[in-house]
Amino acid sequence: DGDVSFEDAAFGDGNVDFYSATLGEGNVRFSGATFSASRIFFRGTTFGAGGITFMDADLGKGSIIFDAAFFEDNHISFRNADINGHLQLQNCKNTRTIPELSFRGMRLTGTFILEGNFTCVPDLRSTVMAAHVDLETSFIDPPRYKRRFPAFAFPRPAARHAAPLRRLKELAEQNRHHEAALRFFALERRDMRWTTSLSAGASGLDWFYDMACVYGQSVMRPAAILVGLFAVFAGVYGVLDPCLGVWGAAVKSAYYTVPFVFIKSARPAAAMFTDPVHALTMAQQGFSFIFLFLLGVILRNRFRL
Repeated sequence: DGDVSFEDAAFGDGNVDFYSATLGEGNVRFSGATFSASRIFFRGTTFGAGGITFMDADLGKGSIIFDAAFFEDNHISFRNADINGHLQLQNCKNTRTIPELSFRGMRLTGTFILEGNFTCVPDLRSTVMAAHVDLETSFIDPPRYKRRFPAFAFPRPAARHAAPLRRLKELAEQNRHHEAALRFFALERRDMRWTTSLSAGASGLDWFYDMACVYGQSVMRPAAILVGLFAVFAGVYGVLDPCLGVWGAAVKSAYYTVPFVFIKSARPAAAMFTDPVHALTMAQQGFSFIFLFLLGVILRNRFRL
C-alpha cells in the first residue's frame, strides 16, 4: 500500500518481475531510473488508483511488458523515456478506467504494441519510433462533448483530443493499417466539430458525413437509405399516378435511384412528367446521387491498397 518509488534507481542486466503483485492505492514511480539490459514485467499485476510513471527513464536495451495487468484509474506516463527494447501493453484488463496515457517525447527502437479499449486518447506526439507500431487492437472511445442543440450554441471550446488523434492516424497510415487510420480520423473530426476551428456550415456537413456513413466506414447506412428512398418514392409515384401500377411505380423509382443500370427503352415516358412529379424525380435523383457517391467512397476505402 502507498507509493512505490524507484526514482533515479540504477538496475543492472537482470529482469525485474512484478508477477501477480498487488499494489494498493498510490504512485508507482520509475522516473529517471536507468537500466542496462533489464526487462520489466508486469504480468498479472494489479494496480490500485494512482500514477504509473517512467518519465525520463533510460532503459538501455531493456523492455517493458504489461501483460494481463489490471488497472484502476491509473495515470500512465512514459514522457521523454528512452527505450531501446520493446514496449508492450497487451491483454490488460479494465483499460477503460485509465484517464491518461502519455508517451509524448518517447524514443523507442523496438516494437510498440498498444492493445485495449480506452476512453482516454493515448498521446504519442513527438515520439521517435524506429520499428513497427501495432495499433490494430487499440480502440478509443473518448467521452463526447454533449450538447442538446449544438447548432444554437456554436462554437464550443477548442478541440481537446484532435492533435494526439492526428498523430495516431499518422502512425496507422505509416503501417498501412487503413481501418485504424479511418477510426482515428473519425474521432479527430468529431472532436473538432462545433469548435472555432470549423465554421457552422462545415460542422453541419461534417455531422452529415458522420451520420450518413461514419466517415466512409459503414456500407449499411447509405445502402439502407438508398433502399428506403426507393421504397418511399415508389409509393409516392403509385399514389400520384395509379395507372402505373405497383410494377410501373417500382421501375420508375428504381430508374431515378440508379439510372445508369437501365437501358433507354426502360426509361419512364416523358408524358409522366407533370410538374409535381418532375420535382419529385429531381429530388430523388439528387438524394440518390449523394448516397451513391458515399457508397463509392466507402468501397474505395475498403479496397484501398
